[in-house]
Amino acid sequence: MASASIELPASIETSSNLMELATTSKDMPSFSEESLVSEVPKEGTFVLAKFSSTRGKKTYKYVCRVQEVSDTKIVVTGLKSYKRKNTFRIIEDDISIIDFEDIVTYLPQPENLDAELFKFLYNIDVYEVQFLSFLYK
Repeated sequence: MASASIELPASIETSSNLMELATTSKDMPSFSEESLVSEVPKEGTFVLAKFSSTRGKKTYKYVCRVQEVSDTKIVVTGLKSYKRKNTFRIIEDDISIIDFEDIVTYLPQPENLDAELFKFLYNIDVYEVQFLSFLYK
């Protein structure tokens, strides 16, 4: 089979650059089929993230705000729905480290009602752990 020559754009100057591009593409995080995510999140953005139960039998979905992003992990702060499925309150001590494939989708920037309360334009499909409120009175 004869090999064909391909004209490369000026931005790709050497074969080492081609290898670098191939390595970069291969090393990019892969997202689950459920995910609508196609890029690395930025600090301050809101995402819908999935979390497995301790025994792995249930998968919960929470609204989270991205705090920090590294090459392999994302640090997020969890939010809990507040009265409705479009209003969420920041839970200050709820810090998690998640993988890129745990992001289900990005969420639009919500309206900031106060320092800890955020309201989205539409309901968010969360699946949160339900606590027995009488235990915490």
